[in-house]
Amino acid sequence: MDDQSVVIETQKGLLIVLGCCHSGIINTLSYIVEKMGQNPIHAVIGGTHLGPVGDAQREKSIAAIKAFDIERLGVSHCTGLKTACLLASEFGDHFFFCNVGTVVEA
Repeated sequence: MDDQSVVIETQKGLLIVLGCCHSGIINTLSYIVEKMGQNPIHAVIGGTHLGPVGDAQREKSIAAIKAFDIERLGVSHCTGLKTACLLASEFGDHFFFCNVGTVVEA
């Protein structure tokens, strides 16, 4: 009840705006793919709620996020700096910090 996301269909693929992913980012992305079909995911932006998780869960979650083949990943607040840095390393140019004022074109 305390977790909401918004999914927008664009010409480039799905744009997913995460609230804070209390339900878990993998659960949320899996549910979206189940409901929307195998549309490409152009961008995921927002809070992943991976800041407070342990190292083992963080590693598994990052591997699972990569499996979704997301074109752009922009994280904020509850992702936590450690996780954001690891995601930046894994996603390279596909990663960005999505803080207040960031413009995402889709």
